[in-house]
Formats: sequence, structure tokens, C-alpha cells
Amino acid sequence: MPDKSTSSEPATVAAPETPAKPVKIYPIVKYGDPILEKPGAPIKKFDAEMEQLVEDMFASMYAAQGVGLAAPQIG
Repeated sequence: MPDKSTSSEPATVAAPETPAKPVKIYPIVKYGDPILEKPGAPIKKFDAEMEQLVEDMFASMYAAQGVGLAAPQIG
């Protein structure tokens, strides 16, 4: 099939992303633990530390073959 691109410029390839920071896998708190009944504190500032926590939560969820995770589930 002929190339139907309208540009004569070669396609550019994005540089690979920088290596991810090491993540921490947290133990997941199970149903019945009283911590799950307590409301979490509101997030007032989303800084680098909070971003790392979110990455750790994703890693913890995927390591447990989960499909969702709430902050109280990692304590």
C-alpha cells in the first residue's frame, strides 16, 4: 500500500522515558480491619512525595493483582 503521509519530513521518535524511581510495595489491609472505617485526611498539596506514594500504591495494587486500591488499604 502506498504511503499516504502528507509530509516529506521523516517521522521523529520520542526519546525513551527516564528510568522510574524504585517503588515500595505496601502490604494491603484486608476487609475487617478497623482502619478501613476511618476517613482519610484531605490532600492539601500534591508534591513529589505524594506523587511517589501514588506510584507506590499502583505498584502495590499490581503486585497483588488488584484492580483498585484506596489509601486506607495501605495504612
